Amino acid sequence: MKKTTNIQDIITDLKAGKVVSFPTDTVYAIAALTTAYSAVEDIYRLKNRHLTNPLAVLAPSTRNLRQYVVMSDAANTLAETFMPGPFTLVLPKQKECSVLQDINPEYQTVGVRVPDHPIAVEILSSIDQPIVATSANISGMKPAISWREVEEYFDGADLTLLQCDTPCSGVASTIVEIQDGVTPIMLREGEISNQQIQQVLKLAG
Repeated sequence: MKKTTNIQDIITDLKAGKVVSFPTDTVYAIAALTTAYSAVEDIYRLKNRHLTNPLAVLAPSTRNLRQYVVMSDAANTLAETFMPGPFTLVLPKQKECSVLQDINPEYQTVGVRVPDHPIAVEILSSIDQPIVATSANISGMKPAISWREVEEYFDGADLTLLQCDTPCSGVASTIVEIQDGVTPIMLREGEISNQQIQQVLKLAG
């Protein structure tokens, strides 16, 4: 494991096709370029995560999302209200979107999120390619909320870890799926509640 306090090291290693770990507003993430297939596979291996469980795309702003997913009016409303923040939208892929196609070919949807964390945003803004990420932990165990916890989970692993003391909330993002362009389906309720989501859509409608 390579540990660093320099954000540029994370950016450089991401671009070089390596696995990295850095803080987000919710938990520490473990991430890689979607085109770095061996690194994406390493994420699954390190986490002991099944390949049928897809990863999410992280973007620096909501305007980046449309290159990956189809944004309906309902999706736009939710994105404008809850992003950046602890909120993930699972939406149909754009026809030209090949994100994770070789890893999860059966999925026609992809989760997208815009984290509300200055370090995460700086990293994402510096990369001109899509990044996939998930919580930094062994599947089924508590997500890491500090670099020390990441180190405990993945000590000896081939990844670059950003040592940062900016706190994560420790509360996983809310995940909502919209397949028909209209109806939100709660996949995981986090800091943002189903009641909040329904209220926003009701007011917008």
